[in-house]
Amino acid sequence: MRKRLGLYTGLLALISAAPALSHPHVFAEARLEIIANDDGTVKELRNVWRFDDAFPPAS
Repeated sequence: MRKRLGLYTGLLALISAAPALSHPHVFAEARLEIIANDDGTVKELRNVWRFDDAFPPAS
């Protein structure tokens, strides 16, 4: 009985699976800049993101 239930569940999952909807990929570069004081202590950390030209700025 358990084998049959597992088989039916698997078949139902295969039959009801919807195709994945595509989305455009975005290429991004992430960088961490560390700004230090004259004495070597950390003054600030900057998280810099650069996206490719095809990425709309309003997204």
